[in-house]
Amino acid sequence: MSVGRARHTATLLNDGRVLVVGGIGRITSAEVYDPSAGTWSLVASMPKGRGARTATLLKSGQVFVTGGIGNLSAAEAYDPATDSWISAGEMTVARYYHSATLLNDGRLLIAGGLSRDGFTNSSELYGP
Repeated sequence: MSVGRARHTATLLNDGRVLVVGGIGRITSAEVYDPSAGTWSLVASMPKGRGARTATLLKSGQVFVTGGIGNLSAAEAYDPATDSWISAGEMTVARYYHSATLLNDGRLLIAGGLSRDGFTNSSELYGP
């Protein structure tokens, strides 16, 4: 990898490559591993550095990134087809160490984690 990381996410893309984002220290850089070539490539950086975030592959092929240390409520999507990040608005609760689960209908369930006030039992849905 081009950037040393810990506690990052690795998301398998539809084309077989792997998108790696974030890590301790609110890293903004992102990179892609191509297993067929055995190479790493830097791609467009995230608009906001974040640790303890989630990264989930959506049915569209985009990777949806939510929350993170710093109580970020921001959500963004990475589009591997255009190598760009798209703002996806704000979550209702700024959270980190939460879960994000893709539902069969294409919506994303974001639940739990830590917020400014400590543990949160709240959840919310994102509909792409």
